[in-house]
Amino acid sequence: MDMGPITAALEYASGKTARVFGKPSELLFSAIAKKFGVNIKDIIMVGDDIEFDVLLPQRLGITGVLVKTGKFLQQSYDKAVKRLNMKPDYIIDGVWELPDLLS
Repeated sequence: MDMGPITAALEYASGKTARVFGKPSELLFSAIAKKFGVNIKDIIMVGDDIEFDVLLPQRLGITGVLVKTGKFLQQSYDKAVKRLNMKPDYIIDGVWELPDLLS
């Protein structure tokens, strides 16, 4: 189970609204940028979840890199790209390609 249902249950039980502090929350990425003294637009997010690791962070100005390992599924990719009308900035087959991408 993901954190969504747990968060909803805690909100219901407490009568309060949770502050989401995970990807793709702007709060998370802003805190990371502040911690390292960089602009949020200087962050590169690499992940295997097309929506939460790549496309939604891109809406914050973060460079999104989709890695085709882990839970990557072409069908999920196609649906997310169509629904959000966005594509990743970069697509790589594995993290071993990052050094070339970053150079």
